[in-house]
Amino acid sequence: MGATLRLKRWLILIIVFAVFVFPMWQCSFMEYKHFRVIYRRYASLYFILGVDSTENELAVLEFIHNVVETFDRYFNNVCELDIMFNLEKAHMILDEMVMSGEIVETNKARALAPLAVMDQAASQGR
Repeated sequence: MGATLRLKRWLILIIVFAVFVFPMWQCSFMEYKHFRVIYRRYASLYFILGVDSTENELAVLEFIHNVVETFDRYFNNVCELDIMFNLEKAHMILDEMVMSGEIVETNKARALAPLAVMDQAASQGR
C-alpha cells in the first residue's frame, strides 16, 4: 500500500470521525488544513464534501440537498440500503451532476434521464 493511499485513508478517517462527533445543531462547515469540509445529515445518510476556500458553503449545501432530492426521486425515499445495493446507479446520478469536481447539472430530470433509458431498456429485455 502506497504512502498516498495510507494518507488518504487516514484523512477520510479523521474527517468522518469529526463529522460524527459534531452535534446535529452545530454548523455544517469545518476547516481542515487547507480546505473546508461541508456536510449534511439526512436521516441515516451523511453527505460529506471537501472543497477549497473559494467555494460558497451555502451553494455546496444546496447542491447536497439537490443530490438527496434526486436520489429520492429515483429511489423513492432514499436510504442507505438503496445506495448500498445500487451503488452503480448512485454513481451514475452523481456522474451526471458532477464532472471533474465541478457541478454541471442541477436539473433532476436531466440527471435521471440516462438511468430512465437504461431502466426502460432493461425492462424491455425481460
